[in-house]
Amino acid sequence: MNDHATTPHDSEEGHYPIAPPASERRVLGHAVARIEDLPLVTGRGRYAGDINFPHQLHMRMVRSLKAHARIVAVDASAALALPGVHAVWTNADIADLSPIDFRGDKSGEGIRQFRQPALAKAYVRYIGDPVAAVFAEDPYLAEDAAELVTVELEELRAVLSASDPPGEFSPGQSTEAIVLRHSYGDIDACVPQRACGDRD
Repeated sequence: MNDHATTPHDSEEGHYPIAPPASERRVLGHAVARIEDLPLVTGRGRYAGDINFPHQLHMRMVRSLKAHARIVAVDASAALALPGVHAVWTNADIADLSPIDFRGDKSGEGIRQFRQPALAKAYVRYIGDPVAAVFAEDPYLAEDAAELVTVELEELRAVLSASDPPGEFSPGQSTEAIVLRHSYGDIDACVPQRACGDRD
């Protein structure tokens, strides 16, 4: 924070504060000493991948290679046959989990039907859509096992441009854009009527 007093000056757009000279700024405009570099450049940095616990499992995702397709079958038998692979989950294994809510509007009824599950169910809707999760005793084994999971997909038309006609999110659900409107509180009680009228 900087408690330097600023002085407004005139401009065509209005009055704007003048920033203090660089010599008086505490952070902006000055080199800031970095305290995190030494362990990183000397090989002593610790990352999330360096933190391990006894008996932990490592997860790798199996992702869609198609932008839009119907899931015909997922075969994890070859992956599960590898020693050290503990499980392969598909949507059927986590069916009791709720779909992922939208961050911006969790209560919008108009979009709730478009929430997607953590692992794809029936359809994949973008390249990289998670289809299965592989759990194994080390990350390299999990990676190898994930490559053995076969996903049979029936490719569907993908909407690749805003000028393309809408597609189907799922049978009976169009990808046509919708507009959501929300209001909160009592506007008339909070804003005097005269403040809402036409202005010159």
